[in-house]
Amino acid sequence: METQTTKKFQPPSVYYTHLILYVCGFGLALGLLVFDIFIDEEVLLTHIRESEISGHAGQMRDAIIVKLIAHYLGKPGLMAIPITALLGFSIALYYKVYELVRYYRKNRLYVNGLVNNLDDDNPPPNFFKHVYLSLTLKREEKSPKMKLNKKDVEKLKHDKLYRRLYGERGNRDSGSRTNIYVKTMGVKPILKNENIVE
Repeated sequence: METQTTKKFQPPSVYYTHLILYVCGFGLALGLLVFDIFIDEEVLLTHIRESEISGHAGQMRDAIIVKLIAHYLGKPGLMAIPITALLGFSIALYYKVYELVRYYRKNRLYVNGLVNNLDDDNPPPNFFKHVYLSLTLKREEKSPKMKLNKKDVEKLKHDKLYRRLYGERGNRDSGSRTNIYVKTMGVKPILKNENIVE
């Protein structure tokens, strides 16, 4: 049976160093994207085609890749490079900030004597799942509303639950136009009477 290895938290200085590097990389990628947006396409492609390939093996490989992208995909392909870098740095920042927050929470428990170690007990977060859940939860929080006509309003005025909640207020306002919004809360709708003054 395999034993599960416990992940240890790194010192805070390591997290802050990574955050500074990621922020710098994000800023450079954003600056490169702005540069690619505003520069003329012909000037950019001409500069890349006429540039010499030099340096060590890694630099030469990167220069060849950029030349191929500029040749086959043009300016949109070159803009995809900083966009991809922005996405990568954003995800890296998310994970590092999330881990730093977990460290401080666990450290607070350790200082108060509630835990006896500084191990990272939580599973690593899922960036895309977090974004998906954030979008779906915001959509579900918007409760559907249904506007009723005057005939439905008159029926609701004689409803026992409606009279118990709002008394005779609905009858007193029968001369004015009334909009009733039914807000579904799961099991049983809650009725709300709102008057609109013309």
